[in-house]
Amino acid sequence: GAINAAGCAHNVTINNIYVHSWSFTGGCASNADTGKVGGVNFNGTNMVLQNSTFDGSNTGGSGQVSGVVLNVTSRDTGTHFGPGNVVHNMSNGVLASGGILVFGNTFYNMVHSCDPVAHGNVIEWFGPGYTFNNVIHDSGGGGITIFTWPSSSTQPDYVYNNVFYNNSTVNITVETTGGATSGTEYIYNNTMQVGAGSMLVRVNLRNSRLGTLIVRNNHFINASGSTATDGSGAVCYNRSGTCDPVTTYTETNSVNQTNSAASSQGYTSSETYPYSPNSPSDSTVGTGTNLASLCGAPLASLCSDILSVARPTTGAWSVGAYEVPQSSVAQPDAPTNLTASVQ
Repeated sequence: GAINAAGCAHNVTINNIYVHSWSFTGGCASNADTGKVGGVNFNGTNMVLQNSTFDGSNTGGSGQVSGVVLNVTSRDTGTHFGPGNVVHNMSNGVLASGGILVFGNTFYNMVHSCDPVAHGNVIEWFGPGYTFNNVIHDSGGGGITIFTWPSSSTQPDYVYNNVFYNNSTVNITVETTGGATSGTEYIYNNTMQVGAGSMLVRVNLRNSRLGTLIVRNNHFINASGSTATDGSGAVCYNRSGTCDPVTTYTETNSVNQTNSAASSQGYTSSETYPYSPNSPSDSTVGTGTNLASLCGAPLASLCSDILSVARPTTGAWSVGAYEVPQSSVAQPDAPTNLTASVQ
């Protein structure tokens, strides 16, 4: 990789770097790109990578032989990817063994791996992991946007306050292996848009059943305008197919819209803040459940939206990644030209 901060490295902050014009050598054998690091390798505690750009557009294969931007090889306490990183035209973004916070970044134009039988991932981690306040768009090529592996109820994964749009793949895949039946995933207050043939959320298990999936306050925009489970309890949003069951599954306060219905209310990718509400009467405003009781460490940032607008401590939240304060709701004008008389 460009920077190797491993071994005895601790308390390292990497800030404001620009990494570009690279590719790995040795051909594209099976999983070669996921096993190679083109950016930064971390293995320590309190490691931070922020305000940096990783540009694969001028690498060999237009990013298909770029390897991984950030590789975290152990469950490192205090490791952050963000805020302020921009990653584009690469096949793999963040690959972490858990305990990492990925927040405040932009990922776009992520491409398929050079390995034709492998898929790239924008973010992949083995729990626990926290992904929030990111914008991920215009990516696909057979990859997965966020790929999580929750291992137990005590090491859950959290995905919240993210905006996904124009991705031609699965936005979130939850997967467990090795009989980890207590794996737990929380998906809160995301704004997710996909077109026909792509999935919002998929549970895809190999050797076991996911223990718990809690989905709250998400804005889902897709071809069908609905989310779905099948008769066996398998969870598969927006498309039937290879999806698997969950022992405890809860979904509350979602707003489900077709792409055309969302567009008619002004939720579009061309907005300054893509797929944000435009009016206090829009479908996502004030229709969510209040999750303020969850906002202690390590979820303190859940009580603000992706733009750092505070969510209310009491009363309804807005659905999705954007909060519209109650003070912005239009109030009737005060009457004028009144007179009073004493009786």
